[in-house]
Amino acid sequence: MEFKAAFQDGLKSAQDAETARREIGEVFMELNKEISEASNGTLTIKRMLLPITPEHVTLAIALVLKNSPPESVIAASNPKAISSEWKKLCGWSSDRAGYPCKLIYASSERYCENKQALKKCLADLLRDPVVGETLFQLMNLEVKGKKEMGKSEPQEENNALSVTVGKYRITASDKVGIAAPVQGNSIVNIERKLRKR
Repeated sequence: MEFKAAFQDGLKSAQDAETARREIGEVFMELNKEISEASNGTLTIKRMLLPITPEHVTLAIALVLKNSPPESVIAASNPKAISSEWKKLCGWSSDRAGYPCKLIYASSERYCENKQALKKCLADLLRDPVVGETLFQLMNLEVKGKKEMGKSEPQEENNALSVTVGKYRITASDKVGIAAPVQGNSIVNIERKLRKR
């Protein structure tokens, strides 16, 4: 009889844990949706595993960490950026039953026993100045489309047609055609110099 009761308790615990994990997932979906809307789609936040990468380590420690299991974190990225890595906002862990879960940042641990506590902890995380700085930097990364290869529309300028393809602007006119390398965000306008001759 003891085993039967324990078995029934185990089934109920499994159902409760599934409910809690689903609820935690919904909180993170809501967080990501609101942050994405507030940042015009330049931020996404999720729980994930990232390699442990402390800022200042010796070669010996780096070799040890290379073989260490990844760290469970809450991280952010800019999906619109040309090059955006996931940046750790805080450490994350949750119980086998879902709650309690834990956020680790600013040399402290914050425990969440339920959905409301988790929402409050996540809101406090977003208010943290270091986290705010990380999110600000991600939002201001160079966005896709500004320098993407082959995306420029043809532009007609004074009887000359210019098209940017990869790293070159190709200009053709009734007199001359030339390819000029793109430098930074500006284009070397050799075609203008040729027109003045």
